[in-house]
Amino acid sequence: MELNNGNGRRKVPPDEQFEVYLETVRGGQSIAEILRRHGLSSTDLVRIRSRVHEWALEALRRDRRRKAKTVPLAQCERLERELGKVKETLVQQTVAYQLLEKKVNGA
Repeated sequence: MELNNGNGRRKVPPDEQFEVYLETVRGGQSIAEILRRHGLSSTDLVRIRSRVHEWALEALRRDRRRKAKTVPLAQCERLERELGKVKETLVQQTVAYQLLEKKVNGA
């Protein structure tokens, strides 16, 4: 994000933007003092606050999408049995392949 630093525009990294946001929320110093120290304007702070709000909402939405889905126990047990059969078949096929390979190669 490009912000006005008084002498033109400069790129302000997201971590610095977040630090400015935190400093203004914590209190203890005047907002004007914080902005001066970072070389930013009050308009920049409005933009930073807006971006932090957007980032927070996006993070919350991502967490909601990542939520694990639950599967009924009966379905889980059926899938585990099916997986066991597939593994067993794979072992049998691997052994058959190895035997065939030995025959072909004369070993």
